[in-house]
Amino acid sequence: DCELTQALNTMRVARCVATSLRVVIEAVAFCPQAPALVPEVGRGLDVELNEVRTATRTAIQHAARRGDELIVIGSAGTTRRHDPTARGSFAGFGVPLSVPLGADDPGPPELPASLTVGAWLLRDALGPGCGASGWSVGWDSTAMTVSPDRSTVLVVVGDGSARLSEKAPGYLDARAAGREQLTLDALRSGAAFVPLDPSYPE
Repeated sequence: DCELTQALNTMRVARCVATSLRVVIEAVAFCPQAPALVPEVGRGLDVELNEVRTATRTAIQHAARRGDELIVIGSAGTTRRHDPTARGSFAGFGVPLSVPLGADDPGPPELPASLTVGAWLLRDALGPGCGASGWSVGWDSTAMTVSPDRSTVLVVVGDGSARLSEKAPGYLDARAAGREQLTLDALRSGAAFVPLDPSYPE
């Protein structure tokens, strides 16, 4: 859940910046960053994932209607901004698929895995050319720069803990349940701050 924790904390910073710049964050859509949501990656999993895909598509569409500027937030090693032409690839999952963030014009292949999934989710929900920009969120998370006097929509992509049981992908970590609850409380309250702990295993 550290990926989602990072994104949550950056969203909190963004909200503070938005207040000082008279920027209105109109809506936030929280979405999973599982690569298997991409049909070419998650082959044979349609029965298990179609409901999640539909819910994610609906959440993004509902949020996007409420603002002028669309920003996608996802975890990475360092914090940086990505223009709409930035691209990501699923080649690491054995799929020769490249996805642009918010514009189909040629752009640098720089998106981390989280925003690559986010770019695909946006394209699935809104079609090509949605105009979204992005922010990678690292442990060095700093304030986001947003346009003043514009209504803004955030799409936050992240995952829960992969260490909640001995059969989990990351095996059992005794701290995982507590971290998971902190993240859930932050999502429910919309105001909580989840402390970042670089020593917490991903």
